Amino acid sequence: MSIYNVGNSFLIPLLRLFRKKVVISVDGVEWRRKKFGVLGSMWMHLSEKLTKWFAPVIVVDSLKVGEYYKNHYDAETVYIPYGSNIIECPKRTGILDKFGLEHRKYILFVGRFIPEKGIDKLLAAYSQIRTDLPLVVVGDNPYDSDYVESLKSQAPPGTIFTGAVYGDEMTELYANSYLFVSPSELEGTSPALLEAMGAGTCVVVNGIPEQLETIADAGVYYKVNDLQDLTRKVQELIDNPEIRDEFAAKAIKRVEKYYRWDRVLDYYENLLAQTAGIELPARSNAEYSTPKEALHREKAPSTDTI
Repeated sequence: MSIYNVGNSFLIPLLRLFRKKVVISVDGVEWRRKKFGVLGSMWMHLSEKLTKWFAPVIVVDSLKVGEYYKNHYDAETVYIPYGSNIIECPKRTGILDKFGLEHRKYILFVGRFIPEKGIDKLLAAYSQIRTDLPLVVVGDNPYDSDYVESLKSQAPPGTIFTGAVYGDEMTELYANSYLFVSPSELEGTSPALLEAMGAGTCVVVNGIPEQLETIADAGVYYKVNDLQDLTRKVQELIDNPEIRDEFAAKAIKRVEKYYRWDRVLDYYENLLAQTAGIELPARSNAEYSTPKEALHREKAPSTDTI
């Protein structure tokens, strides 16, 4: 049985009582999320300990999260990343016309409207950038309308809030953007970041370890939570489209090599079969080396990208 999110680890002892074989995917370091408050953070700390004590198999989608569990709990983990598709010819859905957008003529953010996503810092940086490109902010938070309104109130001219967008419409927004910016202060492997990379856009990320792990040399990062460095990096990419195009091409190649959904599903199939004691047909080690092995061979990003 597969469980998602460390907060559900309290189920593991019960399931094992009934002789169920359990795999848990812990996501990120959940107690650090600001939304949980004091009691929620205490629960997530306890959940991490329950995971260590009772989970036979712990899956992480970031090597850095795996290091956290090793350093804090001496827990061994299995690394399986999130996946993405390569988007070559997105369907036309009409969403560009709906918001007055043009191909390669907008900057994109996608994510939940919560403090650790760093949207306020992106809005502040955008206000200092010299550009005619609008900033398209995709997402919502129906549970905290006050926070959503506070973001809208501080948005500079040129900002477009679309609300939540899904499916083919979201794919079209990724594929037609000039830049995708992820100012997140806390992540595992970000699905939105991978989808942007798979869509062939240039990505700019806050330089936290988890995001550096995802992009390697296939994206641009700025110093952690540094508003001026974010502003400078985005401005340079706007002023130098040839550099933007180089990083966009690298992003697609990186997703193709490490984050394709078919490969990720193979990793999960192998893990679940092994846990259940089911033998699968043998595969070539060259084709199906573990994602951890592959990423450890990757060259670390330089201290500055552009």
